[in-house]
Amino acid sequence: MANLINNIKKRYKNLISSFDDEISERDELLRLREEVIKMLSDYQYEEAEMLSLISELEERNDISEDERTMLRNYFTHMDSLSKVMDETRELLSDIENSVKEYIAFDKKLFFQNVRFLLSEQGIKIGELESKAGVRVGYMSRVEKPESSSEPSINFVATAAKMLNVSIDSLLYSSYVDMTETEKYIVSFLEKLISDTRVDKLGWNVESQSELEHIRISIDGGVSHPLFSPSYFLEDDGEPMPDYSNIIFNSHSFGDETKIIGDCYNAKIKGNTYLYIMYVTRNEFVKELKDGEYPFDFRKEIWMYKEGEKQFLCDSGYESNMKNIIEELYSAIEGSLKRPKISKDLRKDIDSFMNDEDDEDNGLPF
Repeated sequence: MANLINNIKKRYKNLISSFDDEISERDELLRLREEVIKMLSDYQYEEAEMLSLISELEERNDISEDERTMLRNYFTHMDSLSKVMDETRELLSDIENSVKEYIAFDKKLFFQNVRFLLSEQGIKIGELESKAGVRVGYMSRVEKPESSSEPSINFVATAAKMLNVSIDSLLYSSYVDMTETEKYIVSFLEKLISDTRVDKLGWNVESQSELEHIRISIDGGVSHPLFSPSYFLEDDGEPMPDYSNIIFNSHSFGDETKIIGDCYNAKIKGNTYLYIMYVTRNEFVKELKDGEYPFDFRKEIWMYKEGEKQFLCDSGYESNMKNIIEELYSAIEGSLKRPKISKDLRKDIDSFMNDEDDEDNGLPF
């Protein structure tokens, strides 16, 4: 365990000291972050297994001497595991901070988006500079690679408003490389982020553990709309469903998919639901095809309505929408940490705060 964490620490140190290309460095940091998250997840699983074994032995009154020795070894291993987990969490925190430096603001991407959208919408640079209250030539001066200056918050906000896009997409998406469909999806993601931040959307969390134990319902169906039975070939070559092995066929990894972290879903409209699935390639897949990365972690966005499911986009390294998808995932995590009040409960609280009479106050007179 110690060798593994030291190896990743070395890779991280080399990464942040050797790269000249900010975009490539950011993507490599994202890969490394997901690798450390997976490693920490494995350690937590191992810790839970060890605690279960220790608890089982401690509850018995008739354990043998060999079992006592085993118990002592378990405690020793737990101490070592705890130290490695602390180191892993510390490393993950360092990597997260490094990632934020790149995702927080990419000046080159921002100005590239602004220039592209200004041209597309027929707006002159001078109009934007005037609206933002800056001098003529401001953009040209600030966007130069050798300039240490960054655009003001007011300039960023004014550009987003004038170009009719969100600040998030202006900062995190590459409009130059997008198709019209991708631009449409980005506007949808923008709406999801803004509604999530003001708690207009009610997100449900589906943990990795829950999704790894999807079962068949009483009527023979699968209890999750995105999951289905795997298939095996009978002797005659006919494919048959294996109802003992329920899987999620992701867009990125197909039937080689493994859930790697918390997933989320929300009701969008009527019977339409949106799902964010946090996935990677199954660790038991030994042979990788050309161009595949062994630690490839992605958030995939799917829609489901009345028996039909459709993949929308993912946060893969080649995706134009990877950063805005990460931003949505982060917004959901933040939303779920905040306190929530249902509409009915809020109505009762408002009534109480306004000293309104209650017809059914429970008093006998």
